[in-house]
Formats: sequence, C-alpha cells, structure tokens
Amino acid sequence: MILNLHNDLLEYICYYLDIKSLIYFIAIQRSNIKNILDNKFFKNYAIKLYGDEFWLKAKQRPPDKSKPLSNYYLEIIRIEKFQAKLYEMEFNRWKNTDFYKYWESEKQPTSPTKKQKKH
Repeated sequence: MILNLHNDLLEYICYYLDIKSLIYFIAIQRSNIKNILDNKFFKNYAIKLYGDEFWLKAKQRPPDKSKPLSNYYLEIIRIEKFQAKLYEMEFNRWKNTDFYKYWESEKQPTSPTKKQKKH
C-alpha cells in the first residue's frame, strides 16, 4: 500500500525515519524500494545522522585504516552494527567526538610491546 505513493514522497518519508525503522522498511520492501533510495539519498541521510564534518573527517582517514565501502548505505550499516555491538557490551553509543578521538588515536605511534622490544 505504501509503495503506491509517488517515489518523491516515499523518499521524503524515509528520510525522516530513524535508522532502525529505515533499515526495517528497506528489508521489508527490498525489491521495490532499492531503486528509489539511491546513494544520493543515503549520502543526505548519512549527513543528517552524523553531519558534514563527520563524513569529511572520515574521508580523510587513510584507506588502509578506514576500509571505505562502496556506498553510503553500507557505511551507515557498518556504523550501526558497531553501535549495536557497543550496546550489547553495555557501552553507550558513540558520539561523533568519540569517533574523532579514536581516529586521532590511530595516528599516534603505538609503543612497542614487550615482545617487540629488543635489548
């Protein structure tokens, strides 16, 4: 029934769903909705979730560290899986600042472990 709506209206409605509802909706309507919600939609949705600054900083990370995926939908899913894992371990969801701190820590040289030290 909902798919009888015009594509622009469907996209508008999806934009205002929370991430869990959007993922559920996509799973239910998989074959019908995948042509409506393209990478442009998910880029806008990703910016709505995390902001421009987040994605600019994410793009600046070295590819060997960030392992970029092919589209924004997959990037959002990866982040949400990570957030769900934090929840399972009884940690709070990460805010943007938590990601930034982690990304900064990746830049710091690690101190050698006992095995690596040679005297």
